[in-house]
Amino acid sequence: MHLPQTRSFFHGACVALAVTMVLAASSSGQYGGVQVPKAVDIKGWKAAEFAGKVDSTKGSMLTALNFGNERIFVYVMPQYLKSLSVKGTAEPSAIKQGMGIRFVGKMDEKGVVADKVTELYLVTHEGPLSECAIGEDTEFAGTIVSNDSKGNIKATINGVKKEVKGEKELITKRVKLVTFQVADDAKISVDLKDISLARANDTVTVVGKQVKNNNVDNPFHIIAEVLTIELTEPLSGLKRKPSSTKEPKEGKEKADAFKEGAKQADEEKMEGAKKEPAKKDAPKKAEEKKAEVKKAEEKKARLGEE
Repeated sequence: MHLPQTRSFFHGACVALAVTMVLAASSSGQYGGVQVPKAVDIKGWKAAEFAGKVDSTKGSMLTALNFGNERIFVYVMPQYLKSLSVKGTAEPSAIKQGMGIRFVGKMDEKGVVADKVTELYLVTHEGPLSECAIGEDTEFAGTIVSNDSKGNIKATINGVKKEVKGEKELITKRVKLVTFQVADDAKISVDLKDISLARANDTVTVVGKQVKNNNVDNPFHIIAEVLTIELTEPLSGLKRKPSSTKEPKEGKEKADAFKEGAKQADEEKMEGAKKEPAKKDAPKKAEEKKAEVKKAEEKKARLGEE
């Protein structure tokens, strides 16, 4: 039985609130500085698989639409989540402080990579950064510190230079900060664990458990165990890049015609303003001319009498 759409959404929101309250009834442990609720045992709950489009995200809940345009509520909670991946592409402006990166390059002892990076991965690091070599081609794993407007990027790394002395391998040099530039046409791939990057119409697939409410399985409410989101548009400054910022050709032609017409109107107005004083002075000049003619005739008449 399907409820009307508005009523169905209200019912879904109520169930979502109830589920959140049940799952967060008590707290134990830390996750990224946030208290994590004790895990309710969901092993016996009915398995669920879902594929559709993202509708919206808020906190640890993602709302999606299945191919029947029905809303599905997905709960993304660390105590149940085994795998989370937000995949796609990005532009250089999306590289921000705190983001994890991976790339291949060659760094000198001052921490500078001379060649521009042509392939970069934005990732979520787990655990300490792996070592990278100084003075030779190596894979870097780092965390972004800054990305200025000129394209100079700095990241913390674990760079080391080693030498073998006797039977021992000793670290003779350490570099903790690398500076590099990303090429304008670089390929930047995204694989992050952050559902807040998801936007409407992104593709989402979920494997998890149907929420059991009052011993009734609810296929419209899923606790995610494996969640994958495919971005439909590249990240740009951590905001989705607009599909098009160009003015339509027809609209541009109309706008140009309007500007040209306005320009001509302004020129005509200025020309008219120049002629206006001459129009106002015309009667006065005619009177003066008439007086001069009359004066000349009177003078001629006097000379004739003499």
